[in-house]
Amino acid sequence: GAFRNCINLRTVMSSFTSWSNDGINIGKQAFSHCPKLEVVDLHRPIMWLTQEAFSFCPNLRQFKSPILDIAKHVFTPCKIEQLTFLDKCKIHGDSIEDSNVKEIVFQGNLGYMPQKTLRWLKKSNVKICCCFDSELQDLAYEGLPVEVVYPF
Repeated sequence: GAFRNCINLRTVMSSFTSWSNDGINIGKQAFSHCPKLEVVDLHRPIMWLTQEAFSFCPNLRQFKSPILDIAKHVFTPCKIEQLTFLDKCKIHGDSIEDSNVKEIVFQGNLGYMPQKTLRWLKKSNVKICCCFDSELQDLAYEGLPVEVVYPF
């Protein structure tokens, strides 16, 4: 909860000017209850995004760092436009369902996603983007809107 309840926090950005492959972890409730937070751009991949890390940030719209592993209720409730996941990502149940996400980009294949989340994706009208050689293309056969993009 390092930045929990920072009511005037609007943007979270790192000082890195180029992309780094060194991933970072964001702890439980690290930025929760920041009502004015709108943008997160850390210029690095998020290896582990723990429970409720950005919960109750109702104005959070842009989350620009790709995620490897995401826990429960990270974006409850937010207005995320797009989330990007790394290859072999793990999306745990109740992690994105309350995010109001409009588009999910997969930079590789899916490592884990529970059936509950898959059912939610089918009902929610979220657009899925993946590369042409990804197994995620098969989600189109299950009725999900999938757009194949190459290269990332």
